Amino acid sequence: MNKYDKQYKQKQLRIRLDLEKMYSEMVEDLVSATSILDLPLDEYVYFKNYPTLKKKADELIKNLGTKLNLYINNQLSNVWSLSNLKNDNLIDQTFSKYDKIATDSLKSHNEKALETFRQSKIKGLTLSDRVWSSNANLRQELESALSAGLEKGQSAKSLAKDIKKYLNKPDMRFRRVRDKFGNLKPSKNALSYNPGQGVYRNSQANALRLVKETINRAYREADHLRWSQMPFVTGYKLRNSERKATVCDICARMNGTVFPKSHKFIGIHVGCLCTATPVLCSEADMIRIVNGEVVEVKEPEIPVL
Repeated sequence: MNKYDKQYKQKQLRIRLDLEKMYSEMVEDLVSATSILDLPLDEYVYFKNYPTLKKKADELIKNLGTKLNLYINNQLSNVWSLSNLKNDNLIDQTFSKYDKIATDSLKSHNEKALETFRQSKIKGLTLSDRVWSSNANLRQELESALSAGLEKGQSAKSLAKDIKKYLNKPDMRFRRVRDKFGNLKPSKNALSYNPGQGVYRNSQANALRLVKETINRAYREADHLRWSQMPFVTGYKLRNSERKATVCDICARMNGTVFPKSHKFIGIHVGCLCTATPVLCSEADMIRIVNGEVVEVKEPEIPVL
């Protein structure tokens, strides 16, 4: 794995920590604004019954969405630039072997394509829409977690810790609400809630998936565009992650498989940590290309899997 793909992998691993910090700060801000003594220990907490608390919760949820949107857009710029650095380096190294300097036309960073990517819709939803959707149930989750966590004599710090725990463990939260309050309607609905394939029962997990998938698509899109503009790149080879524990059976079977560059790689599955390494043309074609000739190199066939 080259140093650029290693940096990208580290960025992906960092996302979880960054989002944990965002959600943690949101919970702490909510608790600091909450007068714990004014909240009943034996009743389920609905924000609508506490106007000041509702206003603060709405404000924090809105601000969290804004932060997530800004975070994703910043990371899109970062990984797009990282891909361009990687591919500029590939061009320079390739041409330097023949004592040649690549023309600027080979080093387009496709800025317009990045803006198009930012504005693109998935199932009719913009990036902002998808961020909002990932947190659509956060208010109810906070009500449930706050209700589950409240105990007599509890400090704000302890309450915040419990809320964070319950937000990330919905099944534990539902059981706690049921045990504490009986078969309340919110708990019964929550226990039977099935959000569907690809959707989690907590907002932080949904946001994490959204951020990782969006950033991954951007990095792969930037690679795909650059390779399509390089006449000496014919395809790419898939390589498994160096962390064997993250390699699934499907990825393991595809390790070393070569695809034509026209076949865009976006990951074999959600959360895929495999990398794609460019495959270059023959030595004879390379010499002609670096000397300025227009050469149509043959791409490898799409493999039969």
